[in-house]
Amino acid sequence: MQRVVLLGLVFLAVTPDAAAEPEHASLFDVLRESTASVDLRYRYEWVSDDAVGLDGHASTLRTALRYETGAYEGFGVFLEAENISSVGAALYNNAGVAHLGNGRLDRPVVADPELTHMNQAALRYTRQGTTVHVGRQEILLDDQRFVGNVGWRQNHQSFDAVRVESSDVPGTTVNYAFIRGVHGIRGGAIPVSSQVLNAAFAVHAAARVVGYAYGIGNEDDPRRSTNTWGVEVSGRPAGDDGGVLYEVEYARQRAAARNPLRIAASYLHLMAGAEARGIVVTAGWERLGGNPADGQFNTPLATLHPFNGWADRFLVTPAAGLEDTYLSVRGTVSAVQWSATYHDFRSDAGRLRYGDEVDFELRFVAPWRQTIAIKAALYDADAHATDVAKLMLWSAVRF
Repeated sequence: MQRVVLLGLVFLAVTPDAAAEPEHASLFDVLRESTASVDLRYRYEWVSDDAVGLDGHASTLRTALRYETGAYEGFGVFLEAENISSVGAALYNNAGVAHLGNGRLDRPVVADPELTHMNQAALRYTRQGTTVHVGRQEILLDDQRFVGNVGWRQNHQSFDAVRVESSDVPGTTVNYAFIRGVHGIRGGAIPVSSQVLNAAFAVHAAARVVGYAYGIGNEDDPRRSTNTWGVEVSGRPAGDDGGVLYEVEYARQRAAARNPLRIAASYLHLMAGAEARGIVVTAGWERLGGNPADGQFNTPLATLHPFNGWADRFLVTPAAGLEDTYLSVRGTVSAVQWSATYHDFRSDAGRLRYGDEVDFELRFVAPWRQTIAIKAALYDADAHATDVAKLMLWSAVRF
């Protein structure tokens, strides 16, 4: 963490001055324009897994206290303290690392250990369209397929990093981060030496282009060290109000640093959809390459829950890779958002049938800014893992 802060301060010191922007006259103004908020999120998650004799019942509350100062000559501070507590009996395996684990190995995993810590503590410097973030922070890039905060879990993932975010060039957003530590959802910290670069270009409503390069050096487990580079093109050919949407993404991944494994895997995602009368239908095919000879394509810094089914059966790519063919329908009735998705899972090598899954969600966003939702996942196993059923009820509000 100290190295990250030092590197960030050096970067700030050498950042060239730009055209002056209005500054606060005093520290009093900074305090007056500071903001504070409290996030509360309660969730009950029931899990039935054929591999475990008893069901899991996780009733947890996430409380996050957030404070952000106003800007003083471009500088500001953002702080977020986080507490995750069980409400009632903890009848689930919380998968916490070291002393955070509750030892309930007779129950299915719901990865929400009880803890209290500082989730974010970052110094920010903004000049025109560029912001430098130094310290512990959440990083969300694009759809979070490669880098995200794992926001579905109660303990969010954060990073000890120096990050530069720039939109100085019209229609372009560039993110670069040097990461020295990952604070994962199970608690504890993973030492890494990683660099991520992501550049998004709004070429037209019909084509948004994203190029990226992610170098992950895992100092605890060199087998997780990889270099990944790729490109994504997405958009609506008829414009923002058009009824057709698409996405094409391709990436390559190879072993990096001291990784003793051979990894030469690729990633491909194809999606097409249509919207009519408020109903959106999308169909897609996602392939994470893998075979015993060339290794598997993985995204260990991602927010994985939205991809490959809410039952979370594929958080790690199987040895023979993964192909996910899916069909999704979503819409809104009054103030209730709804969605339903079907997945067919197969291996990349050998075309084994892993199983299929159906996911459902109903979500109500109240006028007083509270969200109330219920979602379910039903995974029917074939050649991978075991049958799993999940029911998740949650509510979130910010004050």
